[in-house]
Amino acid sequence: MTDEPEQTAGYVYILVNSSVPDLVKIGLTRGTSKARASDLSRNTGVPTPFVVAYDELVADCAEVEKRLHEKFSHQRVNGRREFFHVTAKEAIDALQKIARFSPFLDNEEVTRINVLPAFDARCRRWLRRDLVGLGYLQTVTTCALETVRQESFASSDLKVDRVDLDFIGSGGRPTFDPTRDPEENARILLEMDSYSLIMCFDFIEHEVAVWIDKEYTEYGRIPFISRQPNYEWRGEA
Repeated sequence: MTDEPEQTAGYVYILVNSSVPDLVKIGLTRGTSKARASDLSRNTGVPTPFVVAYDELVADCAEVEKRLHEKFSHQRVNGRREFFHVTAKEAIDALQKIARFSPFLDNEEVTRINVLPAFDARCRRWLRRDLVGLGYLQTVTTCALETVRQESFASSDLKVDRVDLDFIGSGGRPTFDPTRDPEENARILLEMDSYSLIMCFDFIEHEVAVWIDKEYTEYGRIPFISRQPNYEWRGEA
């Protein structure tokens, strides 16, 4: 018997591979989908790498994966393998629909911190124009960033993306630790310099990201930085 919390949240992914163009792989991971694709590319003997066509962070990844496998059971190539004779679009559409029944935010252990007002106050003119929501999410096992975009304000359709933050780290240690206080992790997110932000996320306008990259790579300057103690950011010419 263990007191360790059971991790149910995770990613359900759709992978494609040019060596098997008629198949998609549907699976789950409690790490990142890109890391899982890399592992499979090394270990399956397929000559070309797997690519993440789509993934979704959900509250119960095993249940969502199970429903997807059941939906495409007649298109499954082998009962012991997670490959299916469906198009990537068919798999993505099905995942998006099934994932609605297991939204990450419905996990009762989730702490959500709205960080959009802080970013808006500090770099409003640099944020994507279609960005309407930005939240830091944390469970007992996962730290994630949620972005909400609305491409047309004439439409009520929202695009919600969530990314696990465990790919960010230094010296082999993760920057965002789910055992740490959520507000401290949110503060670390707010203190990330602009170059790190554009390397990790896509909520900054593309033209601004190109400029930030040029400033850093050509001149060694980071156009805006967080600074203690009030976390105000400044723009530098």
